[in-house]
Amino acid sequence: MINFTINALSEENKFEKLKETCDDVLIIGPSGAGKGYLARLLHTKSVARADKNFIHVNSAAVNSGIFESEMFGHTRGSFTGASQDKEGYCASVKDGDLFLDEIGDLPLDLQAKLLVLLGDRIYIPLGSSQAKKFDGRVIAATNKNLKTEVATGKFREDLYYRLSNFVLYVKPLCEQKDKIPDLIAGFLAEENSTIIFEKSAMQHLLTQEWKGNVRQLKTIIKRVLRYDDKKYKITKEDLIPYIDDEFGFDCGENQNELDKKNLADLTQTLFNKINGNLHTLIKLFAEHALRSNNGNITAAAQDISVGRKTLERMLKKYGIVRKI
Repeated sequence: MINFTINALSEENKFEKLKETCDDVLIIGPSGAGKGYLARLLHTKSVARADKNFIHVNSAAVNSGIFESEMFGHTRGSFTGASQDKEGYCASVKDGDLFLDEIGDLPLDLQAKLLVLLGDRIYIPLGSSQAKKFDGRVIAATNKNLKTEVATGKFREDLYYRLSNFVLYVKPLCEQKDKIPDLIAGFLAEENSTIIFEKSAMQHLLTQEWKGNVRQLKTIIKRVLRYDDKKYKITKEDLIPYIDDEFGFDCGENQNELDKKNLADLTQTLFNKINGNLHTLIKLFAEHALRSNNGNITAAAQDISVGRKTLERMLKKYGIVRKI
């Protein structure tokens, strides 16, 4: 997995230079392409930070109301419920790496607070008047075109230029299918699995579109390992039930726009098909989940985020026959 990530970038020289520096980094690439892997790799390969802390923050899930407390910490009594001082991510990371994933989704007001951290390398805990030094490095990642976000007023221009001193680009998997065998080897190593993928299975994987990129591939491999763990070799026929190209992300620069259009078209088509009937929609989802998982009720329930017993009741209610 590590070798794949470096080679996939086509920016090996830039990566090698970053290993020797402490500069902040921006990683850009489509959703599911492995930006998180690259951030972790950069940390583990960095000369000055490999043995330091690594903290992953999902910017898309940040609660604006508690951002300052989580990021910068707070003092006792700074707000209702603050019964003691608390260190934030900036203090906890020390001189390690603070990974801000999905930075393009950070609200504008929070972007302004982050700008001070990057520019002055200081932060002030909530409720305090004393600035503290930030010794860490910021690694940010996004699947958005930040130049476009700046032009539309959704991302601060000054923050963009602070982050874009060093930029690493991650290609979508559909542009580097030759890396799939290395990826699978990495996934198998992570799971301590000795399963072998036969040539027919590997060729089948190479013919897929991989709209969901590395994340989609990893999900499929994990499902194979979970439900075919008793097998020694995986054939093309073994893989077919696990591969479903109906959903995912489009490959290309206009990925977000295409996703929105495709989703709108799919929603309208589905609405017309079911004539607005919610029960028909539920039945379709249950049937699709069961078919995609080759009749495995447990796996199907996980795919649609319900319990096994709930799915069994749905199958019984709508008269769905489990085909094995």
